[in-house]
Amino acid sequence: MHKVASKLKWVEVGYKEVPLRPKGMHQKTFDRLHGYYQELEYRENLECMARFKSFCSKRGLNY
Repeated sequence: MHKVASKLKWVEVGYKEVPLRPKGMHQKTFDRLHGYYQELEYRENLECMARFKSFCSKRGLNY
């Protein structure tokens, strides 16, 4: 994920970070990398939630 993120330049806009296309990069390449980054981030979030639920269920905690 860091490898993909390093190719994208992120700019903070208000409360949210928005990627900017680096100079010289084609729009299609940028869109592909950004889509791939979003997919990786989504998968990572799902795995994190699964680990948290497993942790809680093993210890009898409510979440």
